[in-house]
Amino acid sequence: MTLHKINLLQQLPSQYLWHAVGGLLAFFVISGAAFFHLFTPLGIEVIHQGASDHGSLFYAATSIVLLGWFLFVIKMRKYQAHLTTTNLSTLNLTIPNLTKEI
Repeated sequence: MTLHKINLLQQLPSQYLWHAVGGLLAFFVISGAAFFHLFTPLGIEVIHQGASDHGSLFYAATSIVLLGWFLFVIKMRKYQAHLTTTNLSTLNLTIPNLTKEI
């Protein structure tokens, strides 16, 4: 039995929604990392065993925060557009005849 036969694929949310959720999760998880770089003694430049990373961990976290947010916004807009086009195309609208015969 395949997924198409049991109609499971049609019941799953769109890939746009999954991508938007992934972007939002990345945003929130890495926001925690950026927060700890900024507001704890960890600092922007991490010094481990006497060697500095020159801020590469902080810059990576910052770029992932921004890219996660952009991914969320872009994919959520596509998902909303997908919903409107899908809902309009699946509706079976009939226009009633409003003219009266005289």
